[in-house]
Amino acid sequence: MAANVFAFQIINDQRPITNDQSPFPHSPKDQLTMKLAKVRLADGSVRVASVEDQSVRLLDLSRSATIHCLADILNEADPPALARLLIDDTSEPLPAGAVRFLAPIDSQEVWAAG
Repeated sequence: MAANVFAFQIINDQRPITNDQSPFPHSPKDQLTMKLAKVRLADGSVRVASVEDQSVRLLDLSRSATIHCLADILNEADPPALARLLIDDTSEPLPAGAVRFLAPIDSQEVWAAG
């Protein structure tokens, strides 16, 4: 599952950062993480979802005229905020084991060397 999930860190720490400090917060309570995935449901449909603990929340991409796939969300200026707006509040969270996690690619060209 972990290899097929994008994670975004949202930094809530407002302390000034000097050249010798890391830009990351100093404790877990200072950050929020959003994980997005592409999943296949039991009925065969493919959806974009937010992964929370051991469950997934489906996103309703029909709420936006310009968002049609995971890549569209990732190319936005603030993917976590957009994903939160698209969470389908009419559907219950699904257990992570009830979906199949797919490769997080849509129509991108993928190259590999090895």
